[in-house]
Amino acid sequence: MNKFNACRLAAAVLAAAAAFGTANAAEVTVYGRMDTGISISEPSRSGENGSVQMKSGIFAGSRFGILTQETLTDSLRVVVKLENAFDSSTGEWNSTSTNRLFGRESSLSLVHDDYGTLAFGRIGTVTGGMGSYSSLDWYEPFETGFTDASLVGTWADLGTVDKSILYMTPRVAGFNAKFQFAFTDSTLDGEGNNIYVPEWSKNARPWAAAFEYRGIPNLFVGAGVGGLVLANTVENREKDDPLLVNFAINYDFGFVKPFFAAQYSEHFSYATGASAGEISGDFKKMAYLVGVTAPAAGGTFRAEIQYLDGEEELSGEDYDKQIYSIGYTYPLSKRTLFYSALSYAQGGGLIDKSNEKASAENRTMLEFGIDHQF
Repeated sequence: MNKFNACRLAAAVLAAAAAFGTANAAEVTVYGRMDTGISISEPSRSGENGSVQMKSGIFAGSRFGILTQETLTDSLRVVVKLENAFDSSTGEWNSTSTNRLFGRESSLSLVHDDYGTLAFGRIGTVTGGMGSYSSLDWYEPFETGFTDASLVGTWADLGTVDKSILYMTPRVAGFNAKFQFAFTDSTLDGEGNNIYVPEWSKNARPWAAAFEYRGIPNLFVGAGVGGLVLANTVENREKDDPLLVNFAINYDFGFVKPFFAAQYSEHFSYATGASAGEISGDFKKMAYLVGVTAPAAGGTFRAEIQYLDGEEELSGEDYDKQIYSIGYTYPLSKRTLFYSALSYAQGGGLIDKSNEKASAENRTMLEFGIDHQF
């Protein structure tokens, strides 16, 4: 689908949603989020130039969506969520929605009050930070926002995946679990189309499980495990399947909320987080973070320290990375937020600043902007 036809189809779908929403306002919600800010980056490597950019989705991804639900019985309802990702600074599709009308999420869910939720479609993985069933926003002070300040600078992620089946248990005694499997990942061909064949063993197949406990007021404990079953092809027969394991705990004392989180990952192709760097290989790493949030002058002060220790498994070369971040968010209204963060990232070993490909691993960043929900 080219972008012109996609735009025409999007306009038709949204017009229909608006018309239906007028007739049945309790059942259909058209919503969105605009996040636009300034990102200033100064590399640590001498001789390289910094950058000043207007960017979309610094704190939270800009999106436009339709949410509809229908009650089937007293305890069962069907929920449909269609959500597009776009660049608020240009109005264009962003990378999540390349060649997809609803690239952030396209899900149909059956929600039962007693037996939990069963969902199908394109859905963010439960061990990730994006989508209706994701967990990572609870793991750390920066809620997976910003470029380096949050855990996206050091953690592995399975992303949003196509042809997914997900089950979420009801919450019992403060505990609930989520399980997910996908028939294919989100790999695209040269024309931006999903690579999927009916012989499912020829597709890369993500899977994930997440567990959460909120049985004690102000306490959150989370854990997750996920991976990717590589496609059964000749080039993959000597490769190992990627795997990640997450853990987090935090407690809100009122005047301060401390956080601790950690991730083990192996056989991912990027050295640190999915948002940083151009160094590729076969990596095993352990990432830690400690942080706090605290009320401050009507807003929230945020601070975090991250440490990553890794190894490129083919060469045996070790490396490490540290990120130090502080930030402040202030609600201008119930739906509009000012945000800011200052971060400093540095690497050693394989991702030392002397490595030309490691510029994104070694830099100082200042990011600020406005996030509005409607």
